[in-house]
Amino acid sequence: MKYSNTRWGFTLIELLVVVLIIGILAAVALPQYQKTVDKSRYSTMMPIIQAINKAQQTYYLANGKYTSNKQNLDIEAPNNLPSFMTVEISTGYTVGFYLSNEKEIIAVYGIYYPESTLTKLHNKTVCFAPINQYNSRGKALCESMGAVPMNYTVGGGSVNYNVYEFK
Repeated sequence: MKYSNTRWGFTLIELLVVVLIIGILAAVALPQYQKTVDKSRYSTMMPIIQAINKAQQTYYLANGKYTSNKQNLDIEAPNNLPSFMTVEISTGYTVGFYLSNEKEIIAVYGIYYPESTLTKLHNKTVCFAPINQYNSRGKALCESMGAVPMNYTVGGGSVNYNVYEFK
């Protein structure tokens, strides 16, 4: 019987190099993918909040004050909001919360009215980035959407937020 010295396959080192290259490519691509998803979802939320704001302005012109009751607004608010967002309406603001899969706040898009107790935010459209484990994601998202830091921090329950303003 005659044996040949021809190789038929890959060595362990060659396979490890390929796995290492794939790992490096995945490590580089995943953060960029996450930024793209964040930006897309935040962009989905913005027109909803802007439409509610327009309805608030209409209500204000008719009644001389803002409302915290959605039913008072001349708008059909979507009943089935995406799972990554929630909306809050108040006499001082309208905000949308962009949530992680764990229902933690990643960033907030808000429009503030003169009735807000946060006087620095009167008549401003802002983005909030939480000061917690999602701070870098929220900050990157606010800045990528065109908001600039206000050097202002607000508290919201158990979390504080850095404020970014849309100019």
